[in-house]
Order: sequence, then structure tokens, then C-alpha cells
Amino acid sequence: MDFVVLFTLLNVFVMQLVLSYDIICQWARNFSTRIPQFPPWMRISPELFINTKYVIPKFHIHGHGSKCHFKFSLNFLKWSARTNGEDIERWWAHINPVSMSTKEMSPGARHDVLDDHAAAWNFRKIVNFGAFFFSLPYKYHLIFSLQIRFRLTLSAPKGTQDASEARGTFQPTHCDISSRNCQKMGEDDHGLGS
Repeated sequence: MDFVVLFTLLNVFVMQLVLSYDIICQWARNFSTRIPQFPPWMRISPELFINTKYVIPKFHIHGHGSKCHFKFSLNFLKWSARTNGEDIERWWAHINPVSMSTKEMSPGARHDVLDDHAAAWNFRKIVNFGAFFFSLPYKYHLIFSLQIRFRLTLSAPKGTQDASEARGTFQPTHCDISSRNCQKMGEDDHGLGS
């Protein structure tokens, strides 16, 4: 891991460095003391590592103790709270079946095939942004409807069986994203029926 990080940072100008690794709590412990063991042309200036942030991806941090949660969680890193750091792990499910073909290839052909698969993976993510962002207003509408219903249920006068009297004429709607049709929802459509 030391070699990979140092070789990747050769001749690269970095303002801030954030390193994410499943066991970064152990790996980063003496990283600055291991740097002098490498050839001089691979060594990185110590100033770069003073401001380096070390994080554990969100899926893997649950296997660590509370010290790691406080010190290495992305939730506490400025500008990174909603990052989960697991995107590279998701790609393995796509690329693992390709290994059966690439293990028989020459290094150049293997590089080209893996590069094509990575480009196709990124292209699919970008193309799906449209469907994802198009669905957000409908999802927000559904969540907003649930919040209103929950608040009305909490504010229902004592002595009522449910919030139907307090709710009045409020009726949430259900929006089908694929057909853009909205319809009135029944009591059990949200899973909150009586």
C-alpha cells in the first residue's frame, strides 16, 4: 500500500489529500516514518502529510471500534459527510466476471479491455443521472406527504382514534415516475395505514 500511494503521488500537485482505505486506522499509524525507507525519488515532502486526512469508507467503518468512528469517519470530515467512499467496491461486481477473459490477454489488450469497461461503467452512471434527478421531485413529494401525515397524527386531539379527524381534507398523492401520473393514495399505500 505504501508503494501504491507514493508512486501515485509522484509529480502530482496536491492541495489536500484524503486517503480512504478499509484499515486506514492501522496503515496510517506510522506512514510518515516508513517514507524514508523508499528511494529518494519516491519520497513525498512531509508537509503534504501534515494536512492529509485519513478516512474509512462507510460500509467498512461499522467493523471498527468507537475510536475509529470518531477519528476516521467521513461524517466528521468537512465537505465529505455524504460521501460513502465505496464506489470502487461497487465496480468490482461488474468487473470481476471480466477477469475470466482478461487473464488470458497480453498486458496491452488487458489494459484496453479494462479501460473500456471502466469508461462504460462511468458512462452508464452519467446517463442514469437524468432518471435519478428526474425522480427526485416525486420522491420529495412522497416524503413531504408522509411528514405532513405524521405531524398531523402527532397533533391529533386527545380522544380521537387516529388523525383522520385532524387531517381534514389532506390526501397525499402517489406519483408514478415512469408514466408521470399522479393519483390519490389509499390509507395503506404509504405503509402507515391504520
